[in-house]
Amino acid sequence: MGRRADFRGRLRARDPLVGTFIRTPAAAIVEIVADSGLDFAILDAEHAPFGAQMLDQCLMAGLLKDLPLLVRVPALDGAAIGAMLDMGAIGIVVPHIRSADDARRAVEAALYHGGSRGISGSHRAAGYGRADLAAWADEADAATVIIGQLEDACARDEIEAIAAVERVDGLFVGRADLMLSLGARDPQGAAVNDAVATFAAAARRAGRSLGTFVAPDQVAAGFRDGYNFLAAGTEQAILKRALETIARTAK
Repeated sequence: MGRRADFRGRLRARDPLVGTFIRTPAAAIVEIVADSGLDFAILDAEHAPFGAQMLDQCLMAGLLKDLPLLVRVPALDGAAIGAMLDMGAIGIVVPHIRSADDARRAVEAALYHGGSRGISGSHRAAGYGRADLAAWADEADAATVIIGQLEDACARDEIEAIAAVERVDGLFVGRADLMLSLGARDPQGAAVNDAVATFAAAARRAGRSLGTFVAPDQVAAGFRDGYNFLAAGTEQAILKRALETIARTAK
């Protein structure tokens, strides 16, 4: 099986997976990340300028390179989520999941069966002409990855119900927004760590995959801390650090 075909199964099995965020809207960046050997990447449409045309080109590059590309969507918008999946995203990362109802709405937006995703067989994901729409709906639902991002203090009181939403494949901890939501000053401080421990325990009890953002040199530590899928930095930060190292060496 290829990386895309195998991705949801590996995520659900809680295999160790390493990817990165892509924040530069350019297909060449996707190609470079695909050739690096990483397990996946996340196009950050929440915090980077990914318009529809660049999303389309980047998702095409990911499909051609067999790179599992998730899109972190800007909001829980069913029409936008459906369009991203039609373009070829393997799945979505939905920010600010605060309740089980939010999680269920994300599932509904991403799936055909039991959901509200509008069906067509004429887009890229369906091979530009799938005649058997029923078979396509089955195939797409089986492969689509749905990840909820936990980054709000109020999610602590709802985490057991969130984790129990069966079709959510993984939970992704966002420490930066969680810090602000808690009124804290340090994303690695005690208040954030306590909330993260609550999230992690609920994810384990529900058998959910657990992920977070780490610095590129903290991947091993992230796995030791109990996460199984890690977004290691962003391609922009990785490039900046490499260039700064060259500059320091030259001077």
